[in-house]
Amino acid sequence: MAGHQGHDCDDHDPSFTCRRTQMGVLGVLDLVASSSSAPRPLRRRVPELPVRRFVLSPHSSPPSSRSSSTLAGGSPSVSLPPSSVDGSVDGGHVTDDPLSIDNDSHSDCSSVDVGEPPEAVAPRIGRRPRRTVGRARAESEAVRQEALTDLISAALRRMLGQRARADASVGSGMMAKVMGSSDAPSRFLFCVVGPNAVDLATIWFSPDGLPLCSCWGHSQNVALLSMAGDGSSCWHAMAFQAAVDGMAVHRGEIIATLQVRDDMKPHAIDVTTHKGMAAAAFDGTIYSPVVATKRRDVKCVAVSCRSNPRRCHHAELVKELERLVVANDGVSGASDVSSDDEQPGEQNHHDDEDGDADLQDDELVKIAKERQKRNLVSCIEEDKQGLKWARTAEWATNELAASPFWPEPPAVGGDPVVEQSASMTVLQRMAELGLVWDPSVVLHEVSCTQCGAAKTDNDELRKQAGKLYCDGNSSEPLSVTVGSWICPQKHVVEYDGGNDGLFSLRKTDDSGSMLVFSRAFCDKLVSFVYHSRSSYAAATSFLASLRSCFGLRRQIIVTLGRCFVATLKPTEDVFVCPTCGDDPAYVVIDGQALGFRVKDGFSISRPALHLPSTNLNIDNYAVIRRPSIRAAIRKVLRTGDPLTKTDAEALRDLHEARSSAFPRGRTAAAVNNWRLTRDAAVLFFRFHEWTAVDDLGRGRPSPAVGAGDASVQGGHAAAAAAVAPNDEEPPVGGLGNGPAPASTSLAWDEREGTCHPIFATFKAGGTEWATVRPFLLALLGDPVVNLFVGHPRAPLLALSMHLMKADGLGWRKKAKAANAVGFVANFFARVGPLLDKEPLLRQAVGALLRFAVDVDQAVDDDFQAAAKKAADGGQTETAEFCKRWLNVSSPAEYDKFAAEHPAFKDKDYNSPYVSFEFFGFLKRVRPAIFTPRTTPKRSAGQQPVRGRGRVRRGAQAVKEDAGDRCAKAFPKHSELTAGVFNVVCPHVVTMGFRVMFEAESVADALSVILERFPKLPKVVFYDVACKLDRNGMQRVRTLLSHHKVRFCLDRAHAKGHTCSCVYFPDESLAVTSGVSTQAAEVQHSVSVKFRGHLAYTSPTAFMAHRIYQLSMMNLTASYKIHHPDAKAENEGARLNSYYFNYHNAKCLRPACTCSASALGASVAPLSGVDGGGAPARDQGVKSGEGARTDGGRASDPSDQDEGSGMRE
Repeated sequence: MAGHQGHDCDDHDPSFTCRRTQMGVLGVLDLVASSSSAPRPLRRRVPELPVRRFVLSPHSSPPSSRSSSTLAGGSPSVSLPPSSVDGSVDGGHVTDDPLSIDNDSHSDCSSVDVGEPPEAVAPRIGRRPRRTVGRARAESEAVRQEALTDLISAALRRMLGQRARADASVGSGMMAKVMGSSDAPSRFLFCVVGPNAVDLATIWFSPDGLPLCSCWGHSQNVALLSMAGDGSSCWHAMAFQAAVDGMAVHRGEIIATLQVRDDMKPHAIDVTTHKGMAAAAFDGTIYSPVVATKRRDVKCVAVSCRSNPRRCHHAELVKELERLVVANDGVSGASDVSSDDEQPGEQNHHDDEDGDADLQDDELVKIAKERQKRNLVSCIEEDKQGLKWARTAEWATNELAASPFWPEPPAVGGDPVVEQSASMTVLQRMAELGLVWDPSVVLHEVSCTQCGAAKTDNDELRKQAGKLYCDGNSSEPLSVTVGSWICPQKHVVEYDGGNDGLFSLRKTDDSGSMLVFSRAFCDKLVSFVYHSRSSYAAATSFLASLRSCFGLRRQIIVTLGRCFVATLKPTEDVFVCPTCGDDPAYVVIDGQALGFRVKDGFSISRPALHLPSTNLNIDNYAVIRRPSIRAAIRKVLRTGDPLTKTDAEALRDLHEARSSAFPRGRTAAAVNNWRLTRDAAVLFFRFHEWTAVDDLGRGRPSPAVGAGDASVQGGHAAAAAAVAPNDEEPPVGGLGNGPAPASTSLAWDEREGTCHPIFATFKAGGTEWATVRPFLLALLGDPVVNLFVGHPRAPLLALSMHLMKADGLGWRKKAKAANAVGFVANFFARVGPLLDKEPLLRQAVGALLRFAVDVDQAVDDDFQAAAKKAADGGQTETAEFCKRWLNVSSPAEYDKFAAEHPAFKDKDYNSPYVSFEFFGFLKRVRPAIFTPRTTPKRSAGQQPVRGRGRVRRGAQAVKEDAGDRCAKAFPKHSELTAGVFNVVCPHVVTMGFRVMFEAESVADALSVILERFPKLPKVVFYDVACKLDRNGMQRVRTLLSHHKVRFCLDRAHAKGHTCSCVYFPDESLAVTSGVSTQAAEVQHSVSVKFRGHLAYTSPTAFMAHRIYQLSMMNLTASYKIHHPDAKAENEGARLNSYYFNYHNAKCLRPACTCSASALGASVAPLSGVDGGGAPARDQGVKSGEGARTDGGRASDPSDQDEGSGMRE
């Protein structure tokens, strides 16, 4: 029996028995019933019988020639050891059903022979761990590709009726199977390629015999690749190609089986994976995997459907599957839009107890500027000092501490008695041994904090009794003595405590004792407020519950928290994303209603330049110049509502342009406009039929409340019309993905009368119309500025030129260039065969595409001409700004400009307590710009908001031009500031913020981008990017065009916009694929919890706490990036060592001996500069600031901050 003990259980913990033995059930029962405090005695064991064990498998296969690698994924990973002695091969006899790898109940039947027992695993306490959805994978792409190749090879062999390695379906968290019966006209390969729900792929062969893959991981339009005769290049397709190449003998048979045939009808099929149910759909051209665990979770994965993944053709086909059909689909789709509905002023009223008590705002600013700067988190030496102070406080209150350390020895014989020091106590002896501090030593500073003069023996100490509060188990504060002195320059040097691991509040309690706190106590206080998203009032109650004699009032705790946070100075690297670096290519910006109360006498310093608008005519950059025609086209494409007389007359003029005569004797611009209008008419009326100007159609006779029996496209289009603000057109694709509300609008496919859709070529519910409408809407309904910004123009020009040729040869080979914009790629992919049949339509599309490519250069030329004309007239601001800051942008250049410009000279704008903005490592590189705000007139029906604490809505962003249709209501509390404007990277690392004192404006967003980024980001995500783009086009077009900046809506807000599809992120997957556009919303979800706490703070306290909160949020976010293998739950990880090791952080305590310290690292700030903000110009690089400040001088001894604290 002893010989088999190692196979059945863990010798170190007999209470845990291996589940792979015959005693598995007893072991599990014993594990549940056993106590965790002490091991149970060794019990009898039944020896393992010498029987060869097998697992029933539908296929028996030979052992694998290569060892399987254990891959880290979302599914449990199985490591397959080599074959055993008795011939049972672990890799060759595992069940071929992938469902078994996630079911622990099957482990008793496993064929794996256990040589060494697993280590005992203690039961986990608490709730179940979070799902690892969206976490980074540990293995490389090459390893995953190799594993997927094995999976696909096994699937193809089973398809051909050959023996396959069963272990290929387990061990990696991935799966591959051939879908469809053997007599089906076409089959495809379905793969699970990762831990996320969208990590699915469908792979098949194109008509040209090239592999095509529809998956989430790439941005290639598969339908466009198929039409252009090209194949996919993602790693899934490469793995598929490698698997087919490994079976070269059967290549022809594999291609014939997995190749799409012309007679294939659109259909959907259910797929069972080891992670649950999924589906795949064929829309007549391509296959696409669909997430389909439940009806509300249906989401298409195809690139061409990203703009509307829950209501595309693939999704609708999957919803018709039997298991997903319901009688009343009240919630047909889960919404992707996450909004922050909580408004300022609706917080818990008890949060106003965090008022400033007796702490004045000027005093807090003085503390932030003059007191010794402290590390964001404590260093290792501060931790040791804190433990030593806690031990001192505990022993000082013990009765044994005051007893003599040396007891009187008894006299023995005639030996003399050695007299010991009668005054030495136990506490003093512990102090001599270095176990505790000596509380009788006077705490004071050894050098002046203002002039640096050292204390001499002639400088008299003014002693005062104090109380030291620690975070240990002491029930009473430690009695200490605090000293202050006057330096030769008559500066009063009060005790700070930073070098002793203490913080002196420099205020007395009711008994007149100076209040001193350990760093650990202060950290515990602010950490409780931050992590609990609570207030200092709640923290006071919490601390009082821990001790019977707490004795501190709430006002003292509030003052302590405010003062301590004001002295914290995070390193600039905390605001740098480890992935994006100093030069982020993607930036997410958004405003948040997070305000504070403004008091009398409040002032800010935020100098900026006024750049007037160049007043460019936006109509000149549209294919159709007349706004009335564009408005009528948008109405026809979005809804089926009857046209007005004005709409019909405008569309009649467009229809007549098809047969209008050539305008002889006109200017080149007029001729070009005539040609564009004619080509636009050819394109529009190919898909809409003109009847008569009086045939306006009909509307819905009466609103049917709750009616939802419209067609698929019509249902959500009508829903969007019902919720579109200001009676504007609803967006194509619907608003969100929630249930369709009742609407009086007709669906677009229900239009009757003139300009009704032509369904002879394409059916209403087909994929073709879903691609035609966005293409017509973007190209004909709106200006086409910045349609292809950031993409190479040469391939697009080549495509347009080939389309305009008479023979039309070769345009398909150039069609890959259209992948730059989603709706353009979809149009060519689905309508390509029609373009080959109709040369006139093809040439018209080529001409319109050529205009869209060339229009950006026309805008650049017009802007420069307008700026020059304004400069000739005396308004030189715009021309000078664009000329000076086009190629030169650095902190040094900005400092030179600020020293010369009267509006910036001698302004203390570097302090966050003066400018009320903070951007970490992002120094100012260009001057800020602003746009004067216009006060909208109040109509007769609008009444002013009255009463305290009301939330005011309706502060709209000013329309940039007549074609601007998007509106955003910015909530504004009547007694609080408007909020903060955050700049976040896609990895949810906040780079900085700016306080908004008025309603959010796109001018603020544009100013922040220009002011802080030397190289402008490649893509800027903003919830009103359409307005931001037009504002920039009128003021700084030259800079934006030079840096090729693209403005995109974030995905959470794009569904509700009625602007051009140009700004939709999923229409520009070539540059936005895989980018988290909701990063600002994720940051807001955390910051919103601090509304009640920050709303009642002073302006300075608001800035100090906001900087601290963002620093801790960034520290956690970067920790997750640096540790991709860490647990999903990392709240228990202490980030102090990570802060000093990964963020270029130096200890700010001059005399500290920790590994992150450097003597002289903490330099006193120059006048007007505090530790929370950016350093003043020419200040140089100091500890905790990294090496990102350009220029500066070296620090000299006169710049030293406070000296080391001393106990005398």
